[in-house]
Amino acid sequence: MQDQIQYIEFGIADERYAIPIREIQEIIRLQPLTPIPNTKKEIQGVINLRGKVVPVVCFRKKIMMQGATDEQLKRIIILNTGEDSVGLIVDRVYRVASYYNTQPTPDGSNEQRHITGIGQTGPNEQPVAIIAVDALL
Repeated sequence: MQDQIQYIEFGIADERYAIPIREIQEIIRLQPLTPIPNTKKEIQGVINLRGKVVPVVCFRKKIMMQGATDEQLKRIIILNTGEDSVGLIVDRVYRVASYYNTQPTPDGSNEQRHITGIGQTGPNEQPVAIIAVDALL
């Protein structure tokens, strides 16, 4: 029997995305960021996480999605990227999920290269885009 991979499911606007739990260090509430001048617009700044400086990227800006969201629901997903960590601001975190059926995405545009597949928890459930952290960052 194949081991099921667990994912953290999160949202940006009405879209749902997932990242494998093994790539996540922790999830924290949104906190004040120290801006970094002359960086890409999706890099929101840095935070001090227990004495470690962690750069923070806005997923909404990374995927070029417009709109606003409730600041109270926003979270920062701290991702493991080898020796370093990177924070990813998302509109909300929904749940831990295992997908019974994952399909690779068809070869598409460069704008979607961070999406590696589509997963569903059940036949009548909303499809979720599975994110490749390496391609995203």
